[in-house]
This record gives sequence, C-alpha cells and structure tokens, in this order.
Amino acid sequence: MQSLRIHNLGPIKDFQLDITEFMVFTGKQASGKSTVAKAIFFFKNIPALLNTEIRKGRMEKNQEKDSLKSRLIKSVRVNFVRTFGSTLDMDFDMCLEYYYVKDVSIRVSLTDGPFSPNYLRINLSEQLERFLTDVGRKTSEEILQHELRAFFDQEADVIYIPAGRSMLTLLSNQLGYIYGTMDDIQKKDLDYCTQNYLELILKLKSFFWLH
Repeated sequence: MQSLRIHNLGPIKDFQLDITEFMVFTGKQASGKSTVAKAIFFFKNIPALLNTEIRKGRMEKNQEKDSLKSRLIKSVRVNFVRTFGSTLDMDFDMCLEYYYVKDVSIRVSLTDGPFSPNYLRINLSEQLERFLTDVGRKTSEEILQHELRAFFDQEADVIYIPAGRSMLTLLSNQLGYIYGTMDDIQKKDLDYCTQNYLELILKLKSFFWLH
C-alpha cells in the first residue's frame, strides 16, 4: 500500500496517510486538504516525469552527459517549486516522504545549498536508484510503460482537477491568447496543478475534434 508523510508544509505540522483507491478529505478552510491532495499528485506524477526524461535522453545526445538519476532529480525539484511555491519561506525541517511499494520511496527535504539557504534535497531509495540504471536502456515504449507502472504500482496516470474546473475548462479555449499576453514572471506564477489540468483539457479537445 502506498503511503505519504508530510512534516511542516504549509498548515500541516505532522501527517501520515495510507493511500487507498478512494478517499474523501473533509475539514475547515485552510486546514491542509489541498496541500495533501497536491502532495499525492506531486509524487504520483513522478513516474510521468521519469518517462519524459527517458524519452528526452533518447532524442537529445547532450542529455547523455547527465545520468538519468540527476535529470530526474532536477525535474522533481522544479516540479516541487511549481506545485508548492518557493522554498524560501518554508520551515527548514520541512519534509515529505512517499512510499510507492516497500523499499521504493522518494524523500523531499531542505538543506543549505549552493543557490539557496532552503535548497531542495531529493533522496531516492536504493531500489529506485538501481531501477534507474536499467530502465533507461529499454528500447520498446510498450515495455517501458509496463515496467514503470509495475515498479511504481500505478496502473494509470494521475490527474489533479483544481477547484473551479468548469471555468478552467471554458478558459482553455482562450489559453493561447492568455499565454501570449502573459510575461515570463506571470507564466512562472501559474500553479503547476492548474497548468497540468489545462494542458490535459487541450489534448482531450484535440482528440474529440479529430474523432
């Protein structure tokens, strides 16, 4: 069974949860419900990030100088900030840890780093590191997808549907215009979960238009 632990992130001080197929969160406003939901999405989205890095490594020769592990950690670090915001205002002992199966886990915490006093440290379990040395060599996309799903015990891709989803779906028609009028700072401020959902809606619309 997959499990999540959160320590000192936003309104959450110490929290542990076993991830089941169906869960309902209830609670007062600003009690941490969205933080928990985003944390689940963040970790369950990592297999998709890994798949992207493997495919990029195949297509771009300059990716070969960086190991798959280092590229994945960079991607996880970027997506953490895009999902939860800047780490500068976070408690230094902040920590998130997620277990996909026994001995397969990812831990996110803060440390003093070269670029920031609250630099993200990403720790991968030994079994996950060993998996990364082998999975990048898979040449068949079908085999790769099967092994990723089996290893992370995840049968389907995860989707985060933000609040106000009906309005977001309608606004996706104007996404090109909105993006065109936004500067780089505004684009970076766009919540990753919201952006992910909008991109999914755009892909689905194209599918229905073609079929």
